Order: sequence, then structure tokens, then C-alpha cells
Amino acid sequence: MALNKDSARIILKRRRGKLSERDRAFAALKLGANIAAFFDAKHLPDTAVVGAYWAMTDEIDPRPALASLISSGATVAFPCVHENRRMEFYHVPAQDLDREPLPPFLVDPARSFPPSSCKGLRHIAPDELDVLLVPGLGFDRHKTRLGYGAGCYDRYLARIPERTLVVGIAFDQQLCDELECEEHDRKMDFLLTPNVLI
Repeated sequence: MALNKDSARIILKRRRGKLSERDRAFAALKLGANIAAFFDAKHLPDTAVVGAYWAMTDEIDPRPALASLISSGATVAFPCVHENRRMEFYHVPAQDLDREPLPPFLVDPARSFPPSSCKGLRHIAPDELDVLLVPGLGFDRHKTRLGYGAGCYDRYLARIPERTLVVGIAFDQQLCDELECEEHDRKMDFLLTPNVLI
């Protein structure tokens, strides 16, 4: 029987929260290696345009993976949520990721920001993305994603072309057998964790 979304959010948030800092760091490194291997296996170009994310709260940290992609020549873009929960992606140059202050939407990804917060950054249109790396609270083995409830990714996923590879990213502990799936929920094309590729 599928877990309903409210119950699943409680269970999966608790599971993720129990991971130690050491386990998180090790998982992030393994995930980075797996993402690099995934790109190779799918013959994605070094210059791919990748929609990524900056980890908030206790999400798995994609930075080891992003460092590898950027050094290979990929363009990496990050989401900024504007009014009405509309999400757009912006390219943050690699050198700016090592500077202070960071763009505000990286420091606090859970908040909404006006478009002026992204002034000077190149907007990446949905149809420019080759790959979209998607975080979440949990995923099931049918590639259903459980988000945080705001619907930002649901609306964005409806705007990207079919050719864009949509890859769910998570800790192993965020996988479950079956989640409630609604008609508007777009399944991931692939799921990647430190130890699993589905």
C-alpha cells in the first residue's frame, strides 16, 4: 500500500535527520562519483547544461558532483523561487560559488526572492537544460518523487522538454517502496543515491 504524502513526509524527514555529519559527507562524495559515472554512461557531453540545486537543511550535498561537472566544462544553473512560487534557473559562474557573499537564493533556497536578486546572472530557460538534478524528501522505486509541498518543482517539470533527463537525487535512506502518486506528479527518469541507480 502506498504511503500517503503527509505520513511519508514525517517518516522520511525523520530518517534523513538521523544521519551523522560524517555519513552525510561520505554520501556526498559517493554521490559525486556516481553522477560522474552516470554522465559517462549516458554519453552526455562535457558541455551539458545542468540544472542543479544548493542543499538546504539536511539534503544530500551535490557540491562534490557539481565541482566535477564544472571542471569538465558543464554549465551548472541553480533555482531561484520568485513570487507565486515560480521557479527559474540561473547560471552562477564557478568563481562566484567560492566567494562571499553568495547569491541570496543559494544561502536560503527555501525563501522566495524578487528577480532583482538574480541581476547579472544568466537566466537558463527550461528548454536549455540537458539534465535536471532534483532533490526531494523521498522517492520510491517507481521513480515517484515526494517534495516539500510547495509545488515549485511540479510546476517547473511541466515546462521542460521531454528530452531533458530528470534525475532524482537523495540519500539511500530516502528511498521507499511506494509513495502516493497524483495525476500531475511527473516521475523521474532516473534515481541516483550514493549506492543505487534506478
